Amino acid sequence: PQTSGLRSIRILSEQSGNPCIPNHLLCGTLTITCSGIPDPPPYDDPCGAISLPVNAYCATSLGMTSSWSTATQGVPPASCGSYAGNDVWASAVVPASGVLVVQVDQVGAVDLAMAIYSAPACTTAYLLGGTRTTGFTLVTGSNTTGMVVGMIVTGTGIPAGTTVASIVNASTFTMSNAATANASSAMQVNIWTEIACTTDLDPDNLDPFIAVNDPALAGQTVWIRLFPESGPVNGGSFELCAFEPTPNF
Repeated sequence: PQTSGLRSIRILSEQSGNPCIPNHLLCGTLTITCSGIPDPPPYDDPCGAISLPVNAYCATSLGMTSSWSTATQGVPPASCGSYAGNDVWASAVVPASGVLVVQVDQVGAVDLAMAIYSAPACTTAYLLGGTRTTGFTLVTGSNTTGMVVGMIVTGTGIPAGTTVASIVNASTFTMSNAATANASSAMQVNIWTEIACTTDLDPDNLDPFIAVNDPALAGQTVWIRLFPESGPVNGGSFELCAFEPTPNF
């Protein structure tokens, strides 16, 4: 079971396809062992992500599993698939060309989806105080420790798509859009920007496959999120590799 609660265990004999027919020859001693829920995989959150080597082809595949994984708080749901609260993470450094291919081979898993994100660090979104005024971009009375330009900011009176535009000092920053309401309630600062998301390579191949080609990402670490579509029943073991394809001239 994936949830806690009282469970009943019923054991029946198998007699000519009818378990209701008793047969003393099938009697014996049984041992039933119960254990707690296993720990999630060590790569259950971005800061524990498995680091993928990047070769010229898919030379090194790392084995992973989504079994017993948990939800990552602070990272928005992926734009594809049907995220149900279970994910695991890997990371890779984008080559100087800006080209990176990530390939999944579902071994025991049934239906996985994959998303790739850019972020200045593996830490997830956090809540932050700050006063904003209608028509102005300045946010005061905040805490800019760890903040970087480009982080997504959401909250009351903050238009969709707003980011950190500049950091003024230790308690003040500006937003890319002016506030639409006076507010001092908590804001969420999100460092995660989705680069790509995919569910299947094609209708006949359910293995996720993403090819990134963006020179602006060269040298940066990207974070790879894998999750079973529609819940953990579709998860399981899989292999993951990253590579930089060599052009054929």
